[in-house]
Amino acid sequence: MKWTDIAGDEVQVTQEKTGAEVWVPLHPNLQSELASTERRGETILAAELLRSDGIPNRTAGKPLSKAALEQYWQPERRRFGLSSVAKHNTLHGLRKNATINLLEAGCTNSQVKAITGHSTDSMVNLYGAKVNQRRQAREAMDKIVQFDKAASENG
Repeated sequence: MKWTDIAGDEVQVTQEKTGAEVWVPLHPNLQSELASTERRGETILAAELLRSDGIPNRTAGKPLSKAALEQYWQPERRRFGLSSVAKHNTLHGLRKNATINLLEAGCTNSQVKAITGHSTDSMVNLYGAKVNQRRQAREAMDKIVQFDKAASENG
């Protein structure tokens, strides 16, 4: 992703799977993080100046490859308190997690697709089934707790 992909409080993203170009509002936390990020190249994430062994990196300032980005992400996820199991919290999984979080926040399928770039409802519905089940289970438990409370008060 390039710095030029950002315009104001939005970023233009091209979804890898669908090729869809979407404008996504930046979360305020991400806006703050980007504001404090040093611009070392045309891309937001660029190769470090030094390798981990202290030797100058010949690709410093160049865009990270997908493999390099995945390697970068592994220690970063621990910094964010995410699972250290390699198969959890992959970059690919972030889109799924975003879909679930948007659904849990009460967004419609159309709103979710506008953020995630999904082209159809099918994947949103797939993730939504789990969200809806959890929500319905919580609502059912709330009802039984209220029922039990009313029954004990009227006892």
